[in-house]
Amino acid sequence: MEEIKVYNTLTGEKTVFRPLVPGEVKIYVCGVTPYNHPHIGNARPAVTWDVICRYLKHIGYKVEFVQNFTDVDDKIINKANAEGSDWKTISDRYIDAYFQVMDAMHVRRADVYPRVSDHMQDIIDMVQGLIDKGHAYVLGNDVYYDISTFEHYGALSGRKIDDMLAGARIEVNEGKRNPGDFALWKGAKPGEPFWESPWGKGRPGWHIECSAMSVHYLGKTFDFHGGGSDLIFPHHENEIAQSEGCTGCKFVNYWLHNGFITINSEKMSKSLNNFFLAKDVLKEYSGDALRYFLLSVQYRNPLDYSRDRLDEAEKNMERLSGVIRRLKELAAKEGAEKTDASRSLEKAAEESLKAFHEAMDDDFNTGLATGAMFDLAKAINIYGTAVDGGLSVDHESVEKAYTALKTIMDILGILEEVWEKTDSPDDKSYNDLMDIILAVRQTARKEKMYKIADEIRDRLDAAGIVIEDTPTGGRDVEFKRVLFLKKQMAQKLGRGSPELGEQDIFAMDALTLAYIGDVCWSFFVRKALIDTGIYNVQILNSLASEMVSARQQSRILFEIKELLSDRELKVCKRARNTHSTVPKSATVEEYRESTAFEGLLGYLYLSRQKERLDFLMGRGLSYLAREFHDE
Repeated sequence: MEEIKVYNTLTGEKTVFRPLVPGEVKIYVCGVTPYNHPHIGNARPAVTWDVICRYLKHIGYKVEFVQNFTDVDDKIINKANAEGSDWKTISDRYIDAYFQVMDAMHVRRADVYPRVSDHMQDIIDMVQGLIDKGHAYVLGNDVYYDISTFEHYGALSGRKIDDMLAGARIEVNEGKRNPGDFALWKGAKPGEPFWESPWGKGRPGWHIECSAMSVHYLGKTFDFHGGGSDLIFPHHENEIAQSEGCTGCKFVNYWLHNGFITINSEKMSKSLNNFFLAKDVLKEYSGDALRYFLLSVQYRNPLDYSRDRLDEAEKNMERLSGVIRRLKELAAKEGAEKTDASRSLEKAAEESLKAFHEAMDDDFNTGLATGAMFDLAKAINIYGTAVDGGLSVDHESVEKAYTALKTIMDILGILEEVWEKTDSPDDKSYNDLMDIILAVRQTARKEKMYKIADEIRDRLDAAGIVIEDTPTGGRDVEFKRVLFLKKQMAQKLGRGSPELGEQDIFAMDALTLAYIGDVCWSFFVRKALIDTGIYNVQILNSLASEMVSARQQSRILFEIKELLSDRELKVCKRARNTHSTVPKSATVEEYRESTAFEGLLGYLYLSRQKERLDFLMGRGLSYLAREFHDE
């Protein structure tokens, strides 16, 4: 078994991992509180630990992985009361939503997903044990943990008891022995779910739940405990105090905490209202792209969210899909001739697999591990180009590269469907046709018939097929992505527009907003013209064309600018600076102002500000009516 080093939050340093039982690993990770759809910050630990479990199994460990759902919580109760529902309905709904997102990102199921509501007796028994051992005390119908009784309290977070109050979830109760004492059991309040206990009707505190469930499934001591960095204090600090206070044994040997996902360097969270729901991100990007984005840096480092990075992740997935297809094509060829190129490919496969293992053995550094994957992908493309140029294939070398790349990507959990996919008759026809088209274009390039070559490229581009020129001929690289989006769009026709958050809309590509705004304005104008009762096609077309022109839209924006809010002006500014082809019928300045106008309308439409949208378009129409009347 190879040596792995992990950064242990408890010791503050990297140490060699020594399992409690040779060849076995027991892991507990704090899961979500299911009161809303998971955001991508919730997805990060799930993807991180999925990769860790895959890797540990790959190198020979037997893994037992437990991840809980906190299905009894104030947030769930509050949401249920607001909806006139009950806590179980809410938690069931969002647990289902969680699994839908995880499935889309190829996250394999944990061995067990315990729920708090299913482990009340375990929790009550642990609370009673802490009372019996002098670590807890009853106060009315509540039970509190006395932090002064646990000698090592603060060891995980590196805090002293006197400094711990800042940021802690401290229950207000003047009868507590210490301000930092935390609730193990809370007496029932009106409108809340409750369970019977020796201290009356009530429900558990937040921290005791994970202690009871982890000990129930993994024993008094286990190998890894994971979660977000925000859980170090107070949650994980309190788990240690509870578990060790109750069992008298060391609770966890290695504590691993993932960094935050940030937006403009600020932590993403529901409480700050700056989060992106994973389901919304997955409407625009593939599960593979989102998964790769989350793995693109080492798990302990912060990860800044941006559309640019997700766009790049999607492009990387398309490139890798092309490499997989290329490998399958090479593997289907006959040949066993060793060449310098094939030996270089074998060496690249060996070195990439070695570099991948070294990265993963160094605190599961997926940021470096993905680099090894791309190094191998580059080597495969180089070899494929040589084969396209007439080099004989060495099947053994291709097989080694195939095995190495698939091993790496299987552990990272990306593009699983591409590896599994076999060409259907339609795929084969498409590939055969593309080979013919690209061969004709390459011949045109060699004969310096650049006009024909460019026309082939441009017409393919118009059909949604982007080709990438190589020394031996073009390769189609974007067609699958276009088909993916077209298929999604077709499936959603007639279902109405999705609910998008303010941050989602404001961060959206400005040209997309402008396109949506252009549709809104065109429809509004044409409806207004039809409503005049003058049903002459020539006049309708002439007026509509003029009213939706860049020149007129730029004038409208000038007229309404003083009515716009600061937020609306920022939207206009973003759209105005978007680069696109300027039509011959407008100046550059007119086009920029018209794009700003359309971007504003698109923003208002998506944010469902219908009255505001109708008001501004109405003002624009009134301005045009005056202009045309004066003419």
